[in-house]
Amino acid sequence: MLLSVLGIFFLYFLSTFSQPNIIELYEIPEYEGKQVIVEGIVTEHYTTSYGSQIIEIKSGTIEDNSTVVIFVEKETNVEYGDTIQATGEVQKYKGEWEVVVSDERFVKTVQKWQDIIMPLWQLAGNPDRYIGMNVNVTGIVDRTYDTYFYLLDSDEARSIVVFYNPSAYHIYEGNRVYVAGKFVYDEDNLRYVLQVDEEIHNISVAGGK
Repeated sequence: MLLSVLGIFFLYFLSTFSQPNIIELYEIPEYEGKQVIVEGIVTEHYTTSYGSQIIEIKSGTIEDNSTVVIFVEKETNVEYGDTIQATGEVQKYKGEWEVVVSDERFVKTVQKWQDIIMPLWQLAGNPDRYIGMNVNVTGIVDRTYDTYFYLLDSDEARSIVVFYNPSAYHIYEGNRVYVAGKFVYDEDNLRYVLQVDEEIHNISVAGGK
């Protein structure tokens, strides 16, 4: 009985050493050919003609601008702005580092983008960090027009234009709202805007009013 118990503890002890390392994205070159766990925010994803998926993530820390490509054998259910964790092998492909994931189950969503509510000052402070990503921001409806309105932060120091379908939402000036949309740069007017134009996007009034 004692030998069996000791055997179980020994196997557990060995398993702790077989677990991949959780590493920062900037450390990727140091782990070529090794199994690792990486975590970051989804900035790009698409499915290839072969059914595999390419996911690009960036570091979740403001101080680190590192990015890495995740190659997954099958498609996963990730969205722009999600924070994910992927387990795979570090390889170099066409001069770029990537993490090759053999099973889509090894891609885990840590936090959905809809669950991360941020103030406008956070977008304003690091706009390049969120370009092309789904974000969920809160503010006050300042001025409304046919297809867009201005979203104002609580201290009235910053605002952003939100493009939306007015027939789908009933909002009025003065409403405090949560806007889940895509943060993009409007090149024609040289400004950042929020676009609420996909099924996963939404505008909700605080308190349900």
